[in-house]
Amino acid sequence: MKPVLKISQRPDNSVYVLRYDHTSIMGFSAHKCSIMIHSLKIKNDHDKPLSIEKMDFIYKANGEEIQRNSFSPKQLNELFTWGKNIISLPPMLSVTKIDSFYDEVFCPSSELAEKTCGFIPKIYLECNHNLRVDELEISIKTSKSKECFNQRIVLKDYVQKNKFYLPMKGPLAILGNG
Repeated sequence: MKPVLKISQRPDNSVYVLRYDHTSIMGFSAHKCSIMIHSLKIKNDHDKPLSIEKMDFIYKANGEEIQRNSFSPKQLNELFTWGKNIISLPPMLSVTKIDSFYDEVFCPSSELAEKTCGFIPKIYLECNHNLRVDELEISIKTSKSKECFNQRIVLKDYVQKNKFYLPMKGPLAILGNG
């Protein structure tokens, strides 16, 4: 039986992306996107321990890779330790009591024991390219397997629902402690 990793996140497998289209110094159109992934969980569903060698976030445009962010085992150890520590603190503690997503044994390292999880509370990613990113893929390489475990993430454009008008007109008062 080959090792199995499950990659999941909260609230679902889609992520909002904040886009900014601009012109580069050289006069070419460029696209910048900011992505925040919340509550990323990587579960070892195998009956033997697994070691994560590398985790990649792959940005794609029209199905083609345009940029990649890679995380080493040392970086993952730091992120998983942070995740294990933060999950037992308020306000996360109140969420973990009512959501079955967090009913797991969380591991503080990239060496995942059987039936344990690595947890990253949030991770911020940014992509700058002349092509517009339409898909994000998470790819994980383990020491026990030659294949990569992949999870596709749907990117949803964030739309600001409120209208803001600046400069503001009329009498104005700013109150505060400053």
